Amino acid sequence: MNRIKRFASFTFAFVCAAAIAALSACNGDKLLFKPAEQLEFTSAENSNEGYVGIRDSAEKFAAEFAEAVISSSPLSEGNIVLSPISVYAALALSAQCAAGNTRKEILDAMHTDNAALTAGFNDLYRSVLHEDGRALSLLTNSVWIDDDVAPYRECLKSLAEEFGCWSYSADFDGDNAGANRAIRKFVKDNTRGLIDRDFMLDENTYFALINTLYLKDYWYYDGSDLELTDRGYTFTHADGSSESVRLMEGEYLGIAAYDGGEFTSCYTQTNSGYKLYFVLPEEGYAAEDVFTAENISKVLSAEYRTDAEEGARRVTRCLFPAFEAEFCGDVIEQLRQLGITDLFKEGRCDLSAMLGEESDGVYCRQVTHAAKLKADRKGIEGAAVTVASDGATSAEPPEVMLDFVVDGTFGFILCNRYGTTLFSGVIDDIS
Repeated sequence: MNRIKRFASFTFAFVCAAAIAALSACNGDKLLFKPAEQLEFTSAENSNEGYVGIRDSAEKFAAEFAEAVISSSPLSEGNIVLSPISVYAALALSAQCAAGNTRKEILDAMHTDNAALTAGFNDLYRSVLHEDGRALSLLTNSVWIDDDVAPYRECLKSLAEEFGCWSYSADFDGDNAGANRAIRKFVKDNTRGLIDRDFMLDENTYFALINTLYLKDYWYYDGSDLELTDRGYTFTHADGSSESVRLMEGEYLGIAAYDGGEFTSCYTQTNSGYKLYFVLPEEGYAAEDVFTAENISKVLSAEYRTDAEEGARRVTRCLFPAFEAEFCGDVIEQLRQLGITDLFKEGRCDLSAMLGEESDGVYCRQVTHAAKLKADRKGIEGAAVTVASDGATSAEPPEVMLDFVVDGTFGFILCNRYGTTLFSGVIDDIS
């Protein structure tokens, strides 16, 4: 370095949102590496051992991270939404920059090892990418490095090739305002304005890891609205108050609700196959009581059975309120709960895989996660930032038409068609 070494830090920023713009240098930042164009993920790859292993590790992390955040975030402060896959992706980048026990702690919290992560992450990454003319889901990784820092270029190359990661240099020390403007523009562009905030990374920043996720889809191919129920339903809030609301009518699906004892769950889905699961507590339980890692796993692995009921096929639709949720906070404490500690300790954090000898004294002081999600009559739109019988002669059996009514404070999980959790949270305010 060509100046006295500063007190060193780095920051994570994890972003999920509703769109992506051109990835180009701006406000003086310089593009160092860019990833190769990604091949489309195919249904056949869904059964590949490496992909299944890394997706399962991401889902274990997603459930544990959601429980850690929601258990410490009172609903009195508003609805909660998270993007576990965004945080998982950013941790994947951090694991590649780290070494020693720092890397081990990160990988243990992610329920994987370095060989499996390196071999399987690109498949997970590609499985989230989707565009079919109506739906759009895009995941983007990037690293921003102070221009006085000389990172190992082999590490940047590996991040580009195996983790779809863009890398930029920015002058955090000499032009701090310009560096923050560049990151703000990057985040805003990649979320179509859903997240427009100054992360206020200070002049001591050595590098920032940023993940962006974009998601938007409609309930119907033509973009038409879901119907509303003819009558109002009584929706009961966490504090015991209630209000009458007309609910949105999802499509009837050949499924039945799952009884988890403390809760019931069911799902509806968008035009392109994104599944929105609802977790409705039984009487005597609060949403945060049942929205645990164990129960989230049950919800996602449950068989929403369509067995015949007295000779009739069961079909169910979800009646649910329109909702919006938002979250913004530092999630270091929640990541500590999952076993990541050295990353946040000066003198213990080892980032030598990225910075070599310049990693001395560098540690993570901040993990900002911000997320937004909206579900209305048109469809879903979300953003987050963290600074993831044949037989023609037989008649069709009659159908038992069932409704799963979401009429109180509820948890939700939004997954793509391959079962990866993109968003999750708890909803109480539907106004």
